[in-house]
Amino acid sequence: MPEIIRDVKDKMTHHRALEGIPSKFPSDFGSRAFQSTCHNIENNLSVLHDTYRIDEARDCIISLKHLKIYYQALKWADLARLSDALAFLDTELSHQEISGNMFAKRYTDFWRPKLESWVTREYEYANDKLRILKEELDIAFSQEHARPIDSPRVLVFVEYRRLTFMLRDWINSLDRHYKAERFVSTLIGATDFGMTSEESRLVMAKFRDGEINILVATTVISEGIDVSKCTCSIRYMFMKDVIEEIQIPGRVRASGGRVVAIANEQQFQLYRENKKKERDMAVALQMIRDMPAERFMQMITDEQEREYRARRPIRKKVTGFESGFRRIDEADLICKQCGEKVGQLQNIRRYLENAFIVLDKNLLDNVEIKEGSEYASVPIDGMTDIGILVCKRTSCRAELGKVIHIKISRETRKLGVWRVEKIRIVGSDKQFRKWDDVLKKYTVRDIKQEELRRMIQAGYCISHAKSDPD
Repeated sequence: MPEIIRDVKDKMTHHRALEGIPSKFPSDFGSRAFQSTCHNIENNLSVLHDTYRIDEARDCIISLKHLKIYYQALKWADLARLSDALAFLDTELSHQEISGNMFAKRYTDFWRPKLESWVTREYEYANDKLRILKEELDIAFSQEHARPIDSPRVLVFVEYRRLTFMLRDWINSLDRHYKAERFVSTLIGATDFGMTSEESRLVMAKFRDGEINILVATTVISEGIDVSKCTCSIRYMFMKDVIEEIQIPGRVRASGGRVVAIANEQQFQLYRENKKKERDMAVALQMIRDMPAERFMQMITDEQEREYRARRPIRKKVTGFESGFRRIDEADLICKQCGEKVGQLQNIRRYLENAFIVLDKNLLDNVEIKEGSEYASVPIDGMTDIGILVCKRTSCRAELGKVIHIKISRETRKLGVWRVEKIRIVGSDKQFRKWDDVLKKYTVRDIKQEELRRMIQAGYCISHAKSDPD
């Protein structure tokens, strides 16, 4: 296969359409340098395509696509079997949009028969990485490592979705006792190798019940999914950040479980760096445990203020009387659907740059709130969606905003947030779609955490305070 890639690269490098275009390809496929080279060539070829040199540009574009496909096949041959790489080439090169090129014919007439002859002579464990993976699977299912009550459950973590297909089929061909299945994130498109929610649920149920004893999975399973019966975790040829370094071993819940990593020298260097970061995190956490609660809460407040100042864009200070701006107290808010007044712009404050909260004692005179689990969201910056604001007028009932829980120190309060596309500002003929557009014409005051706490305590919120238990 390197011979194929060398031929394609030579054709690309010396093609007339690439005269004057840097086209020397880095050897590391998938690296930033390689992707930058491909991107640069594609941009230049798209320009040529719009000129009289259409045929030359098209020929070079197809050659570039071939090169990408062969490099990917080389990756699959390195991580799985040569037969998997050949199947990948057959699938990708059958697409009509990359036919009509000399390399398509050369693949069919010359390169494919040669690759096929190598596949027939391929030993069962010719790939050293697969040989090591088989040894680890054999150890995990051996009598001395098997649990007396439940059968072993093994998680094999890989980086690529497509690789889960290849390893699953290879593992199932090794031993009749191995019952492998793949587990990846939710299906997005027809060709992204994902799974539907129902497929994921069914596979996980079979794994817990023992019908499946090996899951070949991406890191989607490294957090938030209960695999309490897992006895062994094998990370196959990939290392990432320190978070996954902590989460993946945490999948092995069984007593006496094993955690294994199969990696090259570069990946082990990243592993050592992650371990150092993990030790630094443990030291920092111990410092926090030993810290007085008051000091810790003050540190959180100071950090939130620091991040707010860092994220806040630098902009010209504008008074309410400058040209093109209206005074804040003149801007009433009305329901876009029925025209009833629901509030005033002067009662809105911008908190932590992106949250435009309503501080109005009379808010519930004009709107009603609806709460429920269907409105819940993941907490962001101490704020969680819990409901919606609707127009109080019986004939309208339009949704005007949302209700949030906002956590400040140990207190949680309920506040309203307008949806700017559902309301109108009196005196403006423009329908705003985002708050950034509102800020170009009106002034909305910023508010810091301490001032917000004081206003909430003065009653500028929907509900009374609720303190978190110690």
